[in-house]
Amino acid sequence: MKTIMSVNDLEDVLQIFADIKNDDSISRNLKETFADALGVRLFYVGRVEEAEVLYDFILAADTLPSLYMQACMMKGQAVMQKGDLAGYEAWLQKGLDKSRIHGMEHSRYAQLTSSTLCSLYIVTGKYAQAQVLLEDMDRQSEGESYQQKVMRLANRGLLDLQQGKEGFGVKDLEESVKAARILHSGNPEGVVTAHEMNLANAYGKNKQYEEALELYQNILSVYEEMEGLGYNKQTLYNNIGVLYLEWEKPEESMEYLLRAYELAKDIDRDSQGETAYRLSQAYAALGECEKEQECLQEALPIIEKMYGEEHPKVVDAKQRKLVKS
Repeated sequence: MKTIMSVNDLEDVLQIFADIKNDDSISRNLKETFADALGVRLFYVGRVEEAEVLYDFILAADTLPSLYMQACMMKGQAVMQKGDLAGYEAWLQKGLDKSRIHGMEHSRYAQLTSSTLCSLYIVTGKYAQAQVLLEDMDRQSEGESYQQKVMRLANRGLLDLQQGKEGFGVKDLEESVKAARILHSGNPEGVVTAHEMNLANAYGKNKQYEEALELYQNILSVYEEMEGLGYNKQTLYNNIGVLYLEWEKPEESMEYLLRAYELAKDIDRDSQGETAYRLSQAYAALGECEKEQECLQEALPIIEKMYGEEHPKVVDAKQRKLVKS
């Protein structure tokens, strides 16, 4: 039987899977392994719905715990594309639960799932939970795989970035990107872009604007060749817009924030509210007070619900709305 690596045309590979799916002479384990490899490839070229079908096949079979955990992770990434971070967390937790049932807490798949959950905790502000997972990773670092090293460094840097610590995690994130490029050499570029995105964000916070922009543009060139990935693209456009705002270039910022806003309409209200807040800042910098107020009117109730009334973004939005209304 042909393997996925020997076939360049994904349509041919999909047909191969369709042919073997109901072939009783081929083991279920082999079918699941084939579905897993094909699902990853489909996901990273933006064919997310087709990838989900393959992972549903693996989850329904539930014969290989390692592939079940991988399927949970990929299903989580699929719902994340729709802006459902709670759903993403639930899928990751489901994968970890499977590892505990089978006594596989220290397996490669379980540790990758734990690292991914740690990243999610960090970006959603659950720093205490993230720190617990990071400490566990540090304790196991002596025998860690190269992939585990990449994730540990990335999470350590990301936590420093999100908490605003000195250097914003740039050193750890640079090391994680270097390691990720070696680890994933020859694999879909989308695998590495998540690490590059974190580093670009850190560069921006550290006022290394040119380095940040170069990385963002590299990521953009990858995403523009891929179908789907609306959440990733929306986040990227928003981040570039924010970079230009901090760089005091509101005209350039506006171009990317408007792209982010249009994509956010099809994702969720949280993304839309966050981008509307950033647009209000851009309009304020350009002296367009009426449009600034329109954006604040839309953003304020959303970001207040997201962050709480004492968050700096909420305080800023309320002050600007009061002063200019």
